[in-house]
This record gives sequence, structure tokens and C-alpha cells, in this order.
Amino acid sequence: MAAGHDPTSSKSSLGAFEADKNKILTALLDTSEQSCSIVAIIGPCGVGKTYLAKEVYTSAKIQKHFDVHIWLSAASEYFDKHKALNHMREQLSIKEDTVTSSFLRGKRYCVVIDDLDCDNSSREEAWSVILKELPENYNGSRVLVTSRPEYGFSETRPILMLYEVGPRGDKESINILLNMVFPLQNDPMRRYVADENELLRLLMKFVKICKGLPWPLRILGGLLSAEGPPFSYSWNKVLRSIQAIEGGMSFIQFAMRYRDLPSHEMRAAFLYFLTFPQNAQIHAKYLVNLWIEENITEHHNSGMHILEDLVRRCITNP
Repeated sequence: MAAGHDPTSSKSSLGAFEADKNKILTALLDTSEQSCSIVAIIGPCGVGKTYLAKEVYTSAKIQKHFDVHIWLSAASEYFDKHKALNHMREQLSIKEDTVTSSFLRGKRYCVVIDDLDCDNSSREEAWSVILKELPENYNGSRVLVTSRPEYGFSETRPILMLYEVGPRGDKESINILLNMVFPLQNDPMRRYVADENELLRLLMKFVKICKGLPWPLRILGGLLSAEGPPFSYSWNKVLRSIQAIEGGMSFIQFAMRYRDLPSHEMRAAFLYFLTFPQNAQIHAKYLVNLWIEENITEHHNSGMHILEDLVRRCITNP
């Protein structure tokens, strides 16, 4: 495993979301509905809601169609109405005492609220305050929301589309893995793997572990892409590492913890634990020295800060 490699840095598995992306784009760009309406991407953790929303939000069509673009992440447990308003003003480059709704009056805007799970009063209040700051300009402005179905949100604006994203089928899941490992469709090694029954059976084991969820599949595909031939050996080595993880948590839980880490360095350090047996006792100084050798971190002090943060997040034990 290349410890400094970010398994989710490749965009090569976008094909799995292309149809979803186009349907959501159609709803957001629909000029027949002029009222400020909500488009919601609904699905369980790990299904790729945030990834899909980002692909839509950063598309050239969205950037050209709307005058104003705002991205708000509600994922943090500390997300509240004050942070929401501050983030909106920062992105609009307006002063703190400026009324956001006044600035947006007459403009066609697209506001994304990612991970809006109204599972507490603070987030529910933030959602309500955000909507009050979005004027009804009757010009096709849109609010794009991602949320889990068990939480949802109050529907105080017209719902233009509720788009549910679910786990991928076996064939599509294997393609996500292959696209991560072999980005070029005409790669001879890709054709070799696709024709090798033993390797396909191994890929199916990975698909079952990830339960068809694109985000864990992307992480796993990134891990496999760092391994060279013979694949029957190197991929089985990855499988054994994952099975060791699953003694304490599912790989999906592992992938979700990886997703929530704030920096590339912390993600790389987290993945490095895959190289050790389950419940192995590792001296902190020895581990940090390994991270330095792998270019995960440059100095002992920064490495210790990373380790302390991982312990604080209950990702590893002291």
C-alpha cells in the first residue's frame, strides 16, 4: 500500500454517477418552474450524495446558469444558524451586518446545503434561518439539499425533485473498482482482470464487503490501485487487511471515519493502520517515524499531533 496515496483523489469512477448527475442538472436548470424550489438528494451514508452534489454544483452549466453560488456543509455537529449565516456572507463577500436576502434580491442563486440531517433543534433552526435569507425572486433559483431519509427536513419551499440514490448493483460496483484501479478503458491489464474468473470472484468479495455503496468502493478501489501484480496475491493481501479491520468494525464504518477526517495527512495516517495486524501494540514514536519515512508527515511534532487527533476521534486507542 502506498501510504501517501489518497484513494479518493481519482475522479475516474464518475461514470457510476453520470446518469444521476444529468437528471439532477435537468431539475436545477428547469426554466418552466420559476419559484425557488428544492431539489433533494436522499440516501444512506456512503452512497455518494456529497460527491454527486459537488459534481453537479461545480459543473459548467450550473456555474453559467446561476448568478450566485453558495455551498454550505451541515455535517459538523457544531453547525447552527450563526455559522450558516456567516458562511453565506463569507462566500458572498458581504459585511457581517449585511442582510443576505437584500443582497440576493433579484439574483438567480443556487444554494447547496450538504448533509442536512435535521436530527436536532440546532440544525432544524439553521435550516429555517437559511430559507428566510433566500428571497423568492421567481427567476428559477434553486436549493440543492443532501440528506439521509430517516432524518429529512421541513418542506417550507416547493419540492421540485426528491432524488433517491441507492446502492449500486454488482456489475456497476465492479466497474467502480475497475475504474479506480485502471482509469484507462483500453488498459490491457483491465481487460486481463475482466477476463480472469479468479480475480472477478475476488472483486465480488470486495463488492459484498462494501454492500454496493460507492464511497467505500472508491476507497477500496484506491487501495487496490496502489497494489501491483500479481493481483491474485496483492489483492488478497488487501482482503486480509480488511477482514482484520472487520473484527472491530465494518469496512463501511472504516470508510465513513476516513471520509470525515479533515486533511490528506490524517487520511494517509489512518490508512497506514491497515499495514498492522488487528490489536497490534505499536509504540507512538515508532509509528510516527514510519509516517515520516512514508512522507505522510515531515516532523515528529506534527506526527504526534496527528496521532493525538486520531485518538481523540476514537479511531485508535492510546
